[in-house]
Amino acid sequence: MININFAQTLFSSAGSVFVVLSVLFFLIFRKFRFAILTLLLANTLIWTAIVFPKSIIFLLEKFSIPESVLSINNYYLGVALGLALFVLWFILAYLVRIPLKKKNEKQESSQTHESSEEESNKDTAKLTDESTSAEDNNEPLKKE
Repeated sequence: MININFAQTLFSSAGSVFVVLSVLFFLIFRKFRFAILTLLLANTLIWTAIVFPKSIIFLLEKFSIPESVLSINNYYLGVALGLALFVLWFILAYLVRIPLKKKNEKQESSQTHESSEEESNKDTAKLTDESTSAEDNNEPLKKE
């Protein structure tokens, strides 16, 4: 007979690993967005363990996992699953971040280039205004 505790232990321990790693990334590495998204995934795993343990067992049976594995209560398998899922999550987040970072850098460089052109145009206009005002105010010296 299949043990429902297996599904609960598997997903709750994987969620616990995600919680610990999200706190680690938040405090040590200062990756705030990644840590918050990881914490949301951890909550999803823990919530799934609480709400859908029977559905998880049926899903694992569909993947042809032997009943001898499903009948044990194994915390370490959940920790290993959590670490493997976290590594996949980290790689996915890194791969998505690379094109976005390049796009942002291009936009920033174009904005910087445009702002430097505007500043140089303002400086040129300012110098032109000063020179014309100096010429207008330039009166010949009167000898008394």
